[in-house]
Amino acid sequence: MDYWVLKKQVREISLELVGTSFIQRVFDLPNGGIAFLFKTRNGLKCGQFFSTGSEQGMVFSENVEESEVKHRFASRLDSLLHDAKIKDVTLHEWDRLVKFHLIGKENFFGKSVEFFFNCEFTGRIGNLLLLDSKRVVIDQERNTENNSPGNPYFFFLPANDLIDPFKLSESEIDELMAKPPAVLQSKLLGFTPLFAREYYFRQKNPSGFVQSNGKLFSSLLTDASEGRNFYVYYQEGRIKALSVFKLFHLLPICEEKKFESVNSGTAWFYESIKKPEKVIKLREKALSSYNSRLKKVSKALEEENERLTSFKRVDEYRHFGDLLFSVIREIKPWSREISVLDWESGKNVNIPLDPELSGPKNAERYYKMYQKSQRGVIETKKRIQELENEKQWIEEQIWFCETLENASELENTFFVSPKKQKKSQFRLLRETRKAKLIKPLFENENCRFFVGKSGKQNDLITFGVGNKGDLWAHALEVPGCHVIAKAKSGIFSEKDAYIAAVLAAKFSFARNSGKVAVDITDVANVHRVPGGGPGRVFYTNQKTLFVNPAEVENLEELSKQF
Repeated sequence: MDYWVLKKQVREISLELVGTSFIQRVFDLPNGGIAFLFKTRNGLKCGQFFSTGSEQGMVFSENVEESEVKHRFASRLDSLLHDAKIKDVTLHEWDRLVKFHLIGKENFFGKSVEFFFNCEFTGRIGNLLLLDSKRVVIDQERNTENNSPGNPYFFFLPANDLIDPFKLSESEIDELMAKPPAVLQSKLLGFTPLFAREYYFRQKNPSGFVQSNGKLFSSLLTDASEGRNFYVYYQEGRIKALSVFKLFHLLPICEEKKFESVNSGTAWFYESIKKPEKVIKLREKALSSYNSRLKKVSKALEEENERLTSFKRVDEYRHFGDLLFSVIREIKPWSREISVLDWESGKNVNIPLDPELSGPKNAERYYKMYQKSQRGVIETKKRIQELENEKQWIEEQIWFCETLENASELENTFFVSPKKQKKSQFRLLRETRKAKLIKPLFENENCRFFVGKSGKQNDLITFGVGNKGDLWAHALEVPGCHVIAKAKSGIFSEKDAYIAAVLAAKFSFARNSGKVAVDITDVANVHRVPGGGPGRVFYTNQKTLFVNPAEVENLEELSKQF
């Protein structure tokens, strides 16, 4: 984030939020970042803070996605800064350090408490820190060498011999601008990389610009300091620069979008460019985790099928045992093979023998091989069924990843081995709270219908929202969402079951088909697969309906037809 952009943005934030708002809540953003939800006179305003990567900086807008995950830093800020007011917002002189001076209240006595929320947007190394009234670090987003909780805050200050351009005369500026670029960037305050690139472009392309180097610099400095507008430059959907002065050096290769304020401009580029990029990255990451697991399961399934093929001689072993007992007296000691007439085929069969075993022991050996193979067939078929079910579940999760368009939902869809999932009391409590926040997708006079949008949401609505007596629906043998129907009167009608089936068909892999088979049963008949992933279930006592997914467009009329 350029220094001049931050300077203009801090002015905008001060005018809008200082003295007129308070922090209602602090939470995490999907895939990184912290958000402050401000209550203002004009409604809610969300400030999003990013300290790493290309997103480094602040975005203030009305729209925000909350992460389902809550990390330590956000939780600490939420508990300490709840209802805190903004007393002041400042930008450190000639550096990219934004300071929020906050006045909160002590939880126990209700006394006023001072806090400082420092945002270091310094390029490669950035951080978000909460300080107390004595500038001692309470907590920070990232661990750094210069700061740690419990110690006084330290920030690298510019050297004392830096030159303030606003204190120079025109002749001094002319003399200074004759020096090499490396000297200017290290000695001249405000001569940021973006400022330097534009200055040297205008110097080499004097047409339409002031000829004197001193006047050219003073003109550009005035544009940067006053910051009347905000410009976003992007190429092929990627942000190239954000600036408060026009960047002529980017115009030949980039598209330019002009805004009256930094907040409106950053909100636009975050919603239009950054958020879609984030969704794509999260989708790729989630798909990678499931494709990796799918590859392992497919390989294991192939091995089990090969093992099952190796057991195809199971009946042959028993038959060999029977044949050996029929000629038991003819088996000579130390024989390695015997030729026996097979009464089934009418032909002689050569049966291998263990020369160290007697005739009866050889026959018994074949019976044991038969029993072992029989057990192997049963276990292998059982394992194949488990792997096929897991493969089907993984394919369903891959379908979810491909269809989800919400960053917070995608963030929570990565594959995690069921063995690593801790079913602690706090986690179960958290899931119960999340389930209560899920709203019905459709509601008529008698029933509310809930639809899961991912494996974890399927698990939440089935076992968190659904209760005994509610209807549960899922498209048969294809990836899809769980649907829960809750009757307000406790009694379901035929139309309620049909609507639940239509919703389950619409939110499934077969949604473009003309007719889809959907299983419906009581939620009490649906059970988690032990050791399975979220949303992986088995059920009994189901009834199958055949419905057209396209009927979801007319649910209101459908409710009246029965």
